[in-house]
Amino acid sequence: MSEPRVIALIPARGGSKRIRRKNARHLQGIPLLAYTIISAQQSGIFSGVYVSTEDPEIERIALIYGADVIRRPEALAADDSPDIAWVTHALVDCHLCDKADYWGLLRPTNPLRGPDVIRDAYSLWQQRSRDFDSLRAMELIRDHPAKAWTVDERGYAHPVATFGFKNPPAHSRPYQALPFIYRQTAALEIAHVSTVTVKGSISGDRIMPYLMTGHTGLDLNSEVDWLVLEALLDKGLAILPRIEVSA
Repeated sequence: MSEPRVIALIPARGGSKRIRRKNARHLQGIPLLAYTIISAQQSGIFSGVYVSTEDPEIERIALIYGADVIRRPEALAADDSPDIAWVTHALVDCHLCDKADYWGLLRPTNPLRGPDVIRDAYSLWQQRSRDFDSLRAMELIRDHPAKAWTVDERGYAHPVATFGFKNPPAHSRPYQALPFIYRQTAALEIAHVSTVTVKGSISGDRIMPYLMTGHTGLDLNSEVDWLVLEALLDKGLAILPRIEVSA
C-alpha cells in the first residue's frame, strides 16, 4: 500500500489589519512567512508547500524561500473571507486535490510551531485518520469559561457556564477543580482532501485534538503578541526554526 500524499497550504494575505502586513514583517531579520515555509519543508512530510496569496510582495517572499504560489483572487482575500473559500480555490479550482490525499493548514502567525511539532501531529493523525475528518491543534485554556460572566439589562451578573456545579458553584471553585477546557490554536490542521471536496468543510464533524504545550501555540494577532514573542526569544525561552538564507 502506497504512502498517502500530503501537501501543505499556507494562507498569507497582504491585508492583515491587527498587525499591519504581518506576513511580510521581519522577525529577527526574516519575513514571518518564511518560518512556516521552512518548518513545513523541514518536517519532511509534504510533497508540496503552497502559499495562497493575493499580494505580490508575499508571493516574492514565498518563492525566495522555496514555496509554490497559488494566486488567490482578491474576492477571497477580504477580512471576512472564510477559510473554506480559499482552501476550495486551492484544492479544487487549482486542482491540488489531484495531488494529495491529505492536506495540512499551516498559518504564518505561529512561527514557533516548528518541524518537530508538525511531524508529531502527523504521526498522531496517521494512527487514526480513518476515524476522523481532521486534526486540529489545541491548548489548555488559560481563562476558564466558568469564570466568565454576562450582565443583563437590569445590571445583574450571570455566570456563562455552570458545568452543573451548585455548592460551591463553578465560579467559586479553584481552576484545578474545574473540567479541562481547550481552545483551538491557529498552529496547524490536517484533514482529508475529501473533507473539503465532499463535506464542504475544512474540519468536518469528527475532529481529532492535537494538544500543544509550552509556547508552540503562540499566535500573533496583535502588537502585544509580537512584543511577547520578541521577549521570549530574547530570554531564550522560545526558539524559532533555523533558516540558512534570508530575503
